[in-house]
Amino acid sequence: MKHFLAVAFLSLLAIPARSQDPPKLQLTCDASASLLDLRVNVPAIAPRQNVESEEIDISSLVVFEPGDGHQNVRRTGTRTESRICGSLLVRISAGYYNANPQGERGAADDYPLIEVESGGRLLLGPVALGVCEAGSARQDAFAKCPEEWATEVRIRARSEGGHDVELQHVYGERRFMPPN
Repeated sequence: MKHFLAVAFLSLLAIPARSQDPPKLQLTCDASASLLDLRVNVPAIAPRQNVESEEIDISSLVVFEPGDGHQNVRRTGTRTESRICGSLLVRISAGYYNANPQGERGAADDYPLIEVESGGRLLLGPVALGVCEAGSARQDAFAKCPEEWATEVRIRARSEGGHDVELQHVYGERRFMPPN
């Protein structure tokens, strides 16, 4: 019974639901060190010298079709915004589970999709930021779970060249157990 409750609880964590506040990407940059930290739905980091922090409303990047007069609208795509952090270029767009807000997981929060490059070379991406559920076709629409999802991304330029890329992951997983 304890095992069942633990599995049930973990599966609830992975099911996205619409929050009261729109999803925010927290971008923190120390341009002098080309140090970039990306997180979703976390409090702003306390300001430090030479460190800039910005919250980006991910829902504002989603593009919708005009309504049909019955309050039915569909997502048709996403806009992309760019930020520069030292030698790093960050491209930010939005992902969503279902273009139809009234469909399966359509009312769930949108989530950030990021790509990071340096000197024209792609270092990372696209990576979705958030918690995902492995084996869900809706979750895999923009980025495959779990390998293309992360809860936090941190990139630092190395003094001898190259970059350290650190990703933190949290994901749920469902498995089918056939009857005996």
